[in-house]
Order: sequence, then C-alpha cells, then structure tokens
Amino acid sequence: MNKSIILQDIGEGIDKIEVTDIIVSKGNNVKIDDY
Repeated sequence: MNKSIILQDIGEGIDKIEVTDIIVSKGNNVKIDDY
C-alpha cells in the first residue's frame, strides 16, 4: 500500500497503481522499484 502511494507521488499514478496491485499480489515488492 505504501509503495503505491509513493508511485502516486511520482505522478504516473493510475497505471502504476494498477501494476503495483498485481505485483503486490504476487509479493514481488522488488519489481515496484524497477518501475
């Protein structure tokens, strides 16, 4: 959840949040850093 907030801050909000939702479901937080 905190990761998606950070991504929102970047300004690429909606797309990134959807992607993070999927990634978080998989449990791969590292992938979020990749984005």
